[in-house]
Amino acid sequence: MHYHILINPVGASGKTKVFFEEKIRPRFDASGHAYTVHYSAIDRKFDRIVEEILRDAKEPQNIVVIGGDGTFNDAINGITDFSLARFAFIPSGSANDLAKDLGILGQTDQLLEKVFEGKVRRVMDIGMLVYHNQTAHLNVRTKTVEPADLREDIVRYFNNGASVGFDAEICEKVEISKAKGALNKIGLGKLVYLYHAIGLIFTAKRAAITMEFDDGRIRKIPNCLFAVGMNHRYEGGGFMFGPNGKDDDGMLDFTIAAPKHNAAFFRGFPLAYSGNHFRLEGVDEEIAKEVRIRLEKPMWVQTDGEISAMSSDVTIKVLPRVLQLLI
Repeated sequence: MHYHILINPVGASGKTKVFFEEKIRPRFDASGHAYTVHYSAIDRKFDRIVEEILRDAKEPQNIVVIGGDGTFNDAINGITDFSLARFAFIPSGSANDLAKDLGILGQTDQLLEKVFEGKVRRVMDIGMLVYHNQTAHLNVRTKTVEPADLREDIVRYFNNGASVGFDAEICEKVEISKAKGALNKIGLGKLVYLYHAIGLIFTAKRAAITMEFDDGRIRKIPNCLFAVGMNHRYEGGGFMFGPNGKDDDGMLDFTIAAPKHNAAFFRGFPLAYSGNHFRLEGVDEEIAKEVRIRLEKPMWVQTDGEISAMSSDVTIKVLPRVLQLLI
């Protein structure tokens, strides 16, 4: 059996590569299974690598992702045919929200045993975000915002969740932050989301939004801080924005926040760690398969903490039971 192993060599400030060389590679060598290691680069990310792996495949390919939520997000966005991709995920990130929800943290040896058996053990929902327009891009190479005027549908898949507004604006700050690398080096990378949330809470932009649900309902929210659709329970380093999220029920769990005052929301923000944020005034929940969100002005949009663009018109939906997992 052959495996494709995907590694970001600078992931977790270089710790991911060390983790692979010291912990993972010896196990693969001893297993007798053939494998190919693929390292990402700024101009060759995992979506392109996965697309290349699947391009001429005639049978399912075993792809082992070693890293964090962002690494896995990048990888699934290279899928061209879900029936040809069988994934394993070995967590080695800073936040590890997906691994926490899957219950696989700290289980490297057990996960590798399952990987070597080569059996599909679960089939998971994934989310799909469609940009119906893009008004600005974040250039990850230069860490600068560049204007754009794209009016075509662009698709991004996600595992954990996707959002517009404050939650996504935090992710934009994280992406360009110098604090992220510093916190990763001392093992506190998951705090970078909270660090920037504190900095933004009093200045975060709001917008009137219209949400069109798959059941025909239309909901107008005049002063929305953010709306996030969750496929799993956690994002942002342990925030349980989707307390009722399940990865195989064909639904997304939405948190919609429109508090009267940002300060009041900030005081109750820690409740999101335990999924009790719906106690807050102006914060409520919707369950849906698909929602189109139109905003009065463009705002940042994120998928699994990854930022690419601002938009004023997106659809967030679920693709039921399409992602095959070996773990």
